[in-house]
Amino acid sequence: MVEKENTYDKIRTSVTKRGAFWKLFGKSVPLITLGVLFLLHLFGFDDLSEKAIVIGGAFFFFVACMWWWWAIDVMMTIVNLMTRATETFNTVTEDITKVKEDVVKAKKDLEDRNKH
Repeated sequence: MVEKENTYDKIRTSVTKRGAFWKLFGKSVPLITLGVLFLLHLFGFDDLSEKAIVIGGAFFFFVACMWWWWAIDVMMTIVNLMTRATETFNTVTEDITKVKEDVVKAKKDLEDRNKH
């Protein structure tokens, strides 16, 4: 049981770190790119500005694809964790039901013995 908990902690830590990276990346890189493009246009580097727009567009396309695969990976991790949790919950529920049936049977047997 401890090994599973450590695995869950590792997964949660990994997802949290990756999420923090993408959150920072998603906020800072677009602003930096817009700032650089603004400065290029402001100082008259139109040819360089056009090249930067194309490179920036390609870069953001790449980042969007990477983010998409990261998001899919996180969703699959969550689905797997929920599936395992549900299976464990169902097993525990079945065990509790069996114990309850055994307790009821033992109680009934005890009452029958006391009657005789």
